[in-house]
Amino acid sequence: MTFCQQAAPNAQLTSVASAFESYNIAGIVKDTPNTSVCNNIWIGGNDFNQNGQFAWADGTPMIYTNWAAGQPDLSHHCISWPAQENSKWNTEDCGTEDCFICEKYINALTTTPTSPTPPTTTIPLLLNMDLVIAIDGSSSMPTHSFNDIENFIKTLVIPPYFNSIGQGNPGVRIALVVVPGQNGAVIPASDLYTIKSKAGLLDALDSLQNFYDGSSGQKLNTFFNLVSGPDFLSSGYRPGINNHLILYITGTSTVTDGGNAAALAQSIRNNNTYGIITIAYTAQGQPAVNQNVLNSIAGANCVMISNTVDYLIQNGLDFVQTRILSAATTGTYC
Repeated sequence: MTFCQQAAPNAQLTSVASAFESYNIAGIVKDTPNTSVCNNIWIGGNDFNQNGQFAWADGTPMIYTNWAAGQPDLSHHCISWPAQENSKWNTEDCGTEDCFICEKYINALTTTPTSPTPPTTTIPLLLNMDLVIAIDGSSSMPTHSFNDIENFIKTLVIPPYFNSIGQGNPGVRIALVVVPGQNGAVIPASDLYTIKSKAGLLDALDSLQNFYDGSSGQKLNTFFNLVSGPDFLSSGYRPGINNHLILYITGTSTVTDGGNAAALAQSIRNNNTYGIITIAYTAQGQPAVNQNVLNSIAGANCVMISNTVDYLIQNGLDFVQTRILSAATTGTYC
């Protein structure tokens, strides 16, 4: 840690806030000359303040973890990572001589993992985007799966480029909508004005169960008409930015409220009202979805299907975050 602080202002051993950052850092390590000799690499996690309560060197709490089986071993207090293998974390004696990777903040706008040679990847800390998160609240998304999705979203927004939620321009505005079955009403749990902070988002996610419907079918056409309609677009949507996204997480490809959801979604995408990313989550014996239907809604490269929570966390985070960052830099999600 001392070497990182001496190497650059505002530098410390790197944190790993999500699966996306884990893969990103592992890629930097593998692409950096001379790191093939490293058996383990120090990262910034430790439990110096309270035994067994691990946190990052920059003071942020450790929410995302990637422990190996049997870890953490609480007889050791620092975290090392066999990053050449993109493997799991272990605790190790803090005096062990290992390689290490540092992270530094540049002008409070980017965070860059650093290594013995200059890094090749930077991650924007401040996004400027309007994000509508739509979660299936029908019988195709049982309550245990609905809870998995809430936790997935909480993990999704851990990275620091989501710290600007509700903070103006640049900043992230997030709306939450539960898409019900045929017996429910499509009512936003929050519009793009409502949520003013990351803490506010977490509180809103905790209250989403109040909007869960549990009836069969899905009112997807009604949802698309709502979020592309004038009332919703006048409630925090910013036409002056080019990063608008619907993240649609569903347990079904069946639509039961009439109309042509695919044509409506394509119109929304073609008009650049929103990009659409779809995750189908069919855990614990739920019926399979029709991927062709979902492709017609979001586009073939913007659909991911997961049938386990582990796959959702390990792959879904990277799937969504890389597309968000792509839009932040290129204007294109997929």
